[in-house]
Amino acid sequence: MDERHGAAQTSLLLFVLLAGLLCVDLLLIVVHLAKPYFAVLRPHYFSLEADRGIAEYFQYLKQAGIIVCLFLGWRWTRLPSFLVWSVFFAFMLYDDSQSVHERVGEWLAAAWALPALFGLRPQDLGEILFACFVAIATLGALAVTLAREHASAIVYSINVALLLVLLAVFGVVVDALHVMAYFAESRWSWVLAVVEDGGELLVTSAIAVYACGLAGFETKVSSAPRPFVFGDALSRYAFAASGTRA
Repeated sequence: MDERHGAAQTSLLLFVLLAGLLCVDLLLIVVHLAKPYFAVLRPHYFSLEADRGIAEYFQYLKQAGIIVCLFLGWRWTRLPSFLVWSVFFAFMLYDDSQSVHERVGEWLAAAWALPALFGLRPQDLGEILFACFVAIATLGALAVTLAREHASAIVYSINVALLLVLLAVFGVVVDALHVMAYFAESRWSWVLAVVEDGGELLVTSAIAVYACGLAGFETKVSSAPRPFVFGDALSRYAFAASGTRA
């Protein structure tokens, strides 16, 4: 009874946290859209696209929270996959703050003489290749760690991976479409920019709340509800197919 009550309280707290983060995200999006109509909102730091802007710093804050939560999850459970994810998000934070992917993309474009394709610059193709390399390296590290972990650890990693796929849709796919539209001088360019940056804000908030859940009740209470049924079902199917009890 105490376990259920504790899990219910934690679920409520996570819901409140998610609602709060999403409200801030939506506020930042609205402010960005209102910039042309209000002089007080004209400074660049109110833009979703601004370097060192309010939205960017809010993303850094959420990413830092994700890193801490996943690290705590590793300390409490000693599941290596949690440490892998913590290191991955630490790299993401460093990459975003130092524009590593842009510099590596430029270097790859020059070193490999990448062509301009489908409206994308050679630098853009270099950035996509770099993102693919990071994804492959992370999946490789996870494959090594998850091979020795129990079923619930695989569920958690699948859930995080699914959220990252959604983040990649905005950060890679929509970003590429935005670049193509921008250089084609399409009127859809600004729409895609808002979808890209706004989508990244919203998905990062979801990841932050899920990471908080992993650092809290989900790693301690086996009966706690999991928010992503698809990941759980996929894991159960894999274990059933291998004849292992999940």
